[in-house]
Amino acid sequence: AAILWFIQSKVKSNGANIALGVVLLGVPFMMGFQNYVPHDRSKKSAARDYAYSFLKSLSKDDIIFIYGDNDTFPVWAIQETERFRDDVKTVNFTLLATPWYIDQVKRKTYNANPIPSQLNHEDYMDGVNDQIYLMKKEDWEGIFSMLKEQGAPDTQFGAFRKYLTQDSITLKDAISFLKFKSPEKDELLKMYFGEEKYEQYNILPVNRFILPVNKENALKAGIITQADLPDVVNQIMITYKGNTLYKNNLMMMDMLANFDWKRPVNFSSGGIYDSENTFYLDEYLQFEGFSYKLVPIHTGPRPDGDMGRVDVNSLYHIVKNFRWGNFKDPGIHYDEAATSNIMGYRMTAGRAASALALSGQKSKAIELLDLASKEIPAEKYNDPRSLSSMVSGYIMAGQEKKGLQLAEILKKEIFEEYDYYLSLSPEFQKQSARQMRVKPMEYSLVVSAVTDAYKKLGQNEKAYAYLVKSIEPIDKKFNVFISNLQQMGKEKAIKESENVQKIAPFYQYLFDVMEPYDSTYSKEKEDQITRALMKVTR
Repeated sequence: AAILWFIQSKVKSNGANIALGVVLLGVPFMMGFQNYVPHDRSKKSAARDYAYSFLKSLSKDDIIFIYGDNDTFPVWAIQETERFRDDVKTVNFTLLATPWYIDQVKRKTYNANPIPSQLNHEDYMDGVNDQIYLMKKEDWEGIFSMLKEQGAPDTQFGAFRKYLTQDSITLKDAISFLKFKSPEKDELLKMYFGEEKYEQYNILPVNRFILPVNKENALKAGIITQADLPDVVNQIMITYKGNTLYKNNLMMMDMLANFDWKRPVNFSSGGIYDSENTFYLDEYLQFEGFSYKLVPIHTGPRPDGDMGRVDVNSLYHIVKNFRWGNFKDPGIHYDEAATSNIMGYRMTAGRAASALALSGQKSKAIELLDLASKEIPAEKYNDPRSLSSMVSGYIMAGQEKKGLQLAEILKKEIFEEYDYYLSLSPEFQKQSARQMRVKPMEYSLVVSAVTDAYKKLGQNEKAYAYLVKSIEPIDKKFNVFISNLQQMGKEKAIKESENVQKIAPFYQYLFDVMEPYDSTYSKEKEDQITRALMKVTR
């Protein structure tokens, strides 16, 4: 406005003022036209499609624990604005540490019933059960040994003496123990937490908890199928490895103690990195794409690192029902928050394909892999971390050539990117340290994707041969490095030899992959590298 007033004071012509007005009004229009495409979000559906795919995969009346913002807000958005799958109770695990949010999840929202609970507001309000210490046998031995030294009668803390030998209780009994109040328990709490704080804190007498399995309810709720029954356990023994329970873990314990397998319970993939987020139920989970379902079927740790069992047919339909976020549109640029979902899409398709292939359903496996490849093109999103599962899937599904071609493209691109970083000045290399650091790991992921596929197919010799061949390009880089050192004087060669650390990580990651096939290989290769360096620096 000030600029317009200044110009008008200098220019008296009405015609000039009109022309000036047109020009100034045109500026925002021009800005709008020029910036429309990069700011147009009409075709950007990654967040909504993720939420749709996430909720669509869940069973009726599910309780789903979600963890980060990217898990939470898209899911809440389509539940609230579209009433899509509003039968699902979404519980943000982080917010579950606050009394006001606990009150919310204990109420019905839309068509989602509250979480099962026997705790009242007075049991989790501020200043109550803020921390719960989990006692172990050694703790009880220490207490009763001290009492004996002090000459206390055997009847003191008599109600707790059984925990000298009893090391587990049911989850239901654990919640009852927390609610239980007595003068003796208060004395015990004062011993641990002091006179001033004992009312804020609590204890549990053990760190092992029993979750009984109601098979009939689990069957009715669709948590298991009739075919699963021979594998279903009667109870789950949970060893809680943390020393302390906070309110969010307390509420998860409360829910597990009271749900009686009448409703499915899932945990978002975003929280699986920490066993505490799933109440240490890692070995009783079923992979369902963007989440893991609690099932009364034991699945131990897998050699490939994948967590949980797979229901092949269920996972096939989950992938078929995905909405893919329009990642295939070449005219759309997504930010890192949106593209982080690609890992989940590809990993699910790859894992489903591998499971289908092993069950003899190779055509269905290829169908899913081709679908994922079409919806999220490798040419546009070439992240080796997510594409490695596709490599494995294609090899196991019988399209070995396609899988190996994809692997070679990825390996070539990894080296090209790494060599680019090496070509930069030392200052820029420092700034790119994080990007450089992940390249050796990415290379090993691609290689292990191939070797794991061969191993699952019982083709260990092929796996070993591929691994040895994949080390050859690194040997070549090392030999060039040694050759360059030989051209230098001794002092300079000694100084420059430290740069072997820019090659060594590629070896180190692949040594881990090699270990199951040849336990002596890494030692021999390390000796070879050391001898070459010593020779050239003497």
